[in-house]
Amino acid sequence: MFKITDELRERVRQRADNRCECQGSACRHHRRGARCKRGLRGDQWKIFWHSEKAGDDPNNLEAWCLDCFANNFTIPTHEVTLLRSDLASEWAFRPAEPRKVVTLRSVLRDTGSSLAVTQNGRVLDSIPDELWIEFATPEDALDAARTLQSRFHIQAARLNLPEVPLCSGIHTGQVRKSRTGEMFGEALAVAAMLEGVASAGQIVISDPVAGHFGTRVTLDRLGPQSTEELDEPVGCWVVRG
Repeated sequence: MFKITDELRERVRQRADNRCECQGSACRHHRRGARCKRGLRGDQWKIFWHSEKAGDDPNNLEAWCLDCFANNFTIPTHEVTLLRSDLASEWAFRPAEPRKVVTLRSVLRDTGSSLAVTQNGRVLDSIPDELWIEFATPEDALDAARTLQSRFHIQAARLNLPEVPLCSGIHTGQVRKSRTGEMFGEALAVAAMLEGVASAGQIVISDPVAGHFGTRVTLDRLGPQSTEELDEPVGCWVVRG
């Protein structure tokens, strides 16, 4: 999700005391619940990050030997469409009403979970405080994003919560999954960036998604957008209607 520099790599290795830090239950090289004791030799190890928010803090990273990495992860990548949705920024970061924000996000996740079932999607449980849904096709993702706002408002109204607009980002890209279902890859950073640049009530999609729809969906060009987590800017489009 960010660039792994030689300096950061060395900091992680030193913090790990030059030992593999894998604690995965599928690891063949250690007992359950204890960390693997295999050494990190030469280039025969990888840095593993917990989420797209790991940043460059070595305390949020782990160093794994290649054997543990291969044993715990399905290395080949595959293509999915990701939907990332959250409260509009003026609500998501409102310090005066933290309880309402927490409750609204809980309602959003519950609503998204129910919607995923009918739209052939899967909520990413490995990111519990945010709504991420994986879809097989951009069509399913866009249909879900369009339906999500209205269903979210209905559920919030039942709890006497305010009507809050959502922001959504949709991206199709390559990811890899662990054997426990966790998902990793730059595609998550792109989807998060798209949601971040969306204004209240907007659905923002990437170039790959826009190319898939062609003229079947009316779009307004937003232009290339980027973050520190991405090596190159990503073309963005706002879905109209």
